[in-house]
Amino acid sequence: MPFRVSESDLSALQQAHVGTMSEAEMDDFIDRHSIMYGRGEPHDYDYISRPTNMGTEHYFHSRVFNRLRFL
Repeated sequence: MPFRVSESDLSALQQAHVGTMSEAEMDDFIDRHSIMYGRGEPHDYDYISRPTNMGTEHYFHSRVFNRLRFL
């Protein structure tokens, strides 16, 4: 679903970019926070990006949906 978000709103979000983590950090993050592949522990991130075989996956917490402008 296409959307826009202002640079200032984006920079204010608590972010985690799984693709920039070391392999050990990535494994730990997924093991801890993924509902599908791990324990599903809660986190405080507003925005998480994760590379997949089909492109980058973007997760936004519902508390920041008001900052996203859907096209």
